[in-house]
Amino acid sequence: MKYLSVLFLLCFTSVVSAQDSTLVTLETPKLSIGLVEGSSYIHEYVTFKFIKVIQDSRCPKNVMCIRAGEAEVLIGIYKNGLLLEEKTIIVRPNTRLLTLYSNAEVIVSAVNLLPYPKEAGAVSDWSYVLDLLFE
Repeated sequence: MKYLSVLFLLCFTSVVSAQDSTLVTLETPKLSIGLVEGSSYIHEYVTFKFIKVIQDSRCPKNVMCIRAGEAEVLIGIYKNGLLLEEKTIIVRPNTRLLTLYSNAEVIVSAVNLLPYPKEAGAVSDWSYVLDLLFE
């Protein structure tokens, strides 16, 4: 019985001492939102509205183009219901993270405009989705 209790005590102390004593730092979670054209998203008193796609001249997939093209998107940014600004952003195929808004707590970036054209004139007006990233 003595041996069992000594063995149990040794096992217990080895388990307790095996725990990591370093502090763990948590990374701020990222939130990704897909906004359909005409819709809004409210994030802590700030509203982001995907107003419209002004123009989309991105080169369709499987088509040879001289230049890749771009899409122009109009975004409304409101705070407590009041318009802060309307921003026109240019979405290019190789550009990532276009900053729309930032303060001490959050950085909001436009990531992508979907769908990417597959063939000329194939994207209908109602189907655009703007991806936003909240960091």
